[in-house]
Amino acid sequence: MEEEVRCPACLGVFTDPVLLPCHHALCLKCAAHPAHADEGGEGADGGNDSDKASVYSETDSGVVVAASSRPVSYVSSPEPHLPPSAHSHPAVRCPVCHKVTPLGPAGASELPRYRAMARIVARHREMTQAQAGTSASGGSLMTTSITSGGTLPPCQLCEGPPRPATTECQQCQVLYCCPCLASCHPLRGPLATHTLTPVAPLGPAPSSVGVGERCGAHGERHTLYCLVCRWSGCQQCHPCNAHHDLQPLDNLAKTHKAELSESLQQLSGRAKAAHTHITNLKTTQDRLNAHCDSLANEVERQCSELLEAVQRARVRLLAQLDAEREATTTVYRDQTAACTRRLHQTTALVQFCIEAIKEPEPGAFMQMAPQLIGRVSDLDLSWDKDLSTTTRLSPYVDLDLDHKGVLRALNAFNFVQMKPCMEGEERRPEAPGPPELIREECVGENNSITAAWAPHPTTKVAGYILEIEDDGEYKEVYRGGETSCTVEGLHFNSLYHIRVRSYNISGVSPYSPALSIRTSATAWFSLDRTLSHPECRVVFDGAGVTCESYQHRVALASVAFSRGRHFWTFTIDSYDANADVVFGVARASVNKEVMLGNDTHGWAMYIDHQRSWFLHGSAHHGRCEGGVSVGSTVGVLLDLTHGTLTFFVNDEQQGDVAFTDLEGVLYPAVSVNRNVTVTLHTALNPPPHLSDYDSQSDT
Repeated sequence: MEEEVRCPACLGVFTDPVLLPCHHALCLKCAAHPAHADEGGEGADGGNDSDKASVYSETDSGVVVAASSRPVSYVSSPEPHLPPSAHSHPAVRCPVCHKVTPLGPAGASELPRYRAMARIVARHREMTQAQAGTSASGGSLMTTSITSGGTLPPCQLCEGPPRPATTECQQCQVLYCCPCLASCHPLRGPLATHTLTPVAPLGPAPSSVGVGERCGAHGERHTLYCLVCRWSGCQQCHPCNAHHDLQPLDNLAKTHKAELSESLQQLSGRAKAAHTHITNLKTTQDRLNAHCDSLANEVERQCSELLEAVQRARVRLLAQLDAEREATTTVYRDQTAACTRRLHQTTALVQFCIEAIKEPEPGAFMQMAPQLIGRVSDLDLSWDKDLSTTTRLSPYVDLDLDHKGVLRALNAFNFVQMKPCMEGEERRPEAPGPPELIREECVGENNSITAAWAPHPTTKVAGYILEIEDDGEYKEVYRGGETSCTVEGLHFNSLYHIRVRSYNISGVSPYSPALSIRTSATAWFSLDRTLSHPECRVVFDGAGVTCESYQHRVALASVAFSRGRHFWTFTIDSYDANADVVFGVARASVNKEVMLGNDTHGWAMYIDHQRSWFLHGSAHHGRCEGGVSVGSTVGVLLDLTHGTLTFFVNDEQQGDVAFTDLEGVLYPAVSVNRNVTVTLHTALNPPPHLSDYDSQSDT
């Protein structure tokens, strides 16, 4: 209440307050002499700057209003610069609203006295003096009731009808009765340092009869009030206009007190709601701090788990590498020992044979010659067999490391933004944000595309959907929880557009920006063991094939073509002149038990050391002179743009175009027998003299 009883001009407690027409109050001396406002009034320095805990209304309502403890600073208005004509007529400027009030010849003494404010200031001084007396006596607690003819304000914490308050806490700014003080403000813990003071009485309750200002002219009590002039007087006084609205003063005062009481009830509800809101804010802040602490502990726990997992992976990978090193070293050691033994046997046999050749007697030599020739031949063959079955020497192990996926997941390790929910609802993650394609890891290789993406950093994801665009339409090619995918079986030298989106239980994210990837212009491939006949022995990591059977067996490549123009060659490494070597293309359902081209699923050229024929569906045509031998090269040109198949021998076209109207999915194929060995060469350009033909291709 302190700020309500301060003069806005001198900032001290009101002394002889007067009321301005603008309903703001000033001290009489501040209204009469504005320069005194700078000197400060009573209570400007020594008054209590903090608000009191409550305001007690003298009306019959008994309303107690909790006042907001909010410091307010006042700055006195500067002396107004009045025009010269205004100095002949006294006037006062309100320091609050800056309205100028002209005064009569008597000056500020003509302003009406603010009687209600004077009584409130008097009661405030009594309370302040009582508090000062208690503080001067050592701050002892007085809990006895004061009955010096005054009325104590009600307790602010009683449930039901409030009891008279006896004690006030200067820090809490709350009025307590004795029971509420014992239960709500015990003198222990942090409350033991609070300052408790007795409550001063409000003075005797005014009587409603015979009390009030009396008319100076007639000596009667004021009973009338003019709503227009705001004048009060007795029945015999009529200074106002006859048409003004005069009301009974007592009834009008009761009406306004009732209205103010009702407004105070509403304001008290606002204050109570504000107190509840402040309590909720503090409680929510405490819960927020607790939740952040729990999240910090969870971060520490999960990061510790990640560190432990990295350490376990390190130990496991090093152990696996040591095991692979030991296994490979053991294989090489065993092969070295076996080769050393065979070398010793060979060296001993060679030395023995040399000594046998030195035998001068033919008869004696012939006794052992056939046996030695057989042993030498058998040992020579065994060398070929042992060397062919020997593990291919390599200074590397078939292991490699790729930590990019784990590193990408670790970089995306982040908090998950949760979807706000109503009270009582289970918290659910919001719909995920779009993932982002990692450009440097999205590549086209051969006829496949590898796509890699990173999840949205702040949303929970259950899986991803990868789509690829071909011929103007997007198709789903992957759905799952991985962050990378390889799409195989695409067309060579073709441009594809990919996009990805994520999903969880709350919905599906938008698509990521599309990324364009082109497959390889030329195809490199190898011969596939799984697609070839079991009797075909694929060697040199798929670069070559041989077969010991006398019957033709078919081997297929690892890729198939359905569009574009492709050229590959075979080099003949070993060849029996009585054997036919067959080259061409086939479908996956080709019969691998017979010569390539003997069924309707293969198109081929079979060739020996003198001539060649084209073969399809057991029908041959296009006989052409010229055969092959060891070291010859046979080329195959498959042009699916024009649907043709052409063959070349040593870079020269063999006959005319072998087949036309080819379409569908076709695999490079070869059929061999009788230990014929051929080596495959891929990703080649057609022979140079086909440039005119190349210019007609639209690939």
